[in-house]
Amino acid sequence: MDGKVFNLSHLRSINLTTITSLCAFEYADDNSVASHTEAGLQATLEAFNFAYTKLGLNINLRKTQVLHQPCPNDANPQPPAIVLQGQTLENVEHFCYLGSHLSSKADIDVEIQHRLQEAGTAFAKDRSEWRSAIHHGTKTFEETKLSKAEEKRQIRKERKRNPNRQRLPPNATCPTCGKQCASRLGLLSHLRVHAN
Repeated sequence: MDGKVFNLSHLRSINLTTITSLCAFEYADDNSVASHTEAGLQATLEAFNFAYTKLGLNINLRKTQVLHQPCPNDANPQPPAIVLQGQTLENVEHFCYLGSHLSSKADIDVEIQHRLQEAGTAFAKDRSEWRSAIHHGTKTFEETKLSKAEEKRQIRKERKRNPNRQRLPPNATCPTCGKQCASRLGLLSHLRVHAN
């Protein structure tokens, strides 16, 4: 190679040829050719094949397909018979090009079905992550709930063991022994014990 094939300045240079170039592809992987007539498509593909052969490249005939979109008022649409390198190219109803699904009916039904399928696949992939997150969140919630319930239980136990002396009524102290009762009723019961 002489280093001129991958030189980007060739794309910006002024061309003094009388023939209009078809396309300028650098590192082209997927190509799409559009034509209004079968003869125009045949001529364009032959020009591509000639140019590729001069550059030492080959067209992959297994991957090359023809998508025919007939006119809406065409009563009997016939798919074109395009021949390249002695082989008739496959006519298809729809195919994927650069991430979009093109249809011979020129509608978006196939594209919508494909997008829905991709969305379902994406959600199915994330399903285990969602389940894990929900399980972890539920477990954390339950642990927090149990620990707070245990704290409240311990606080109630402490109150029963050591009642808060500030909450007692002012005259609930036994005059005999000095015991402080939780209520006046408790003081009366305690005084009966002393009376017996």
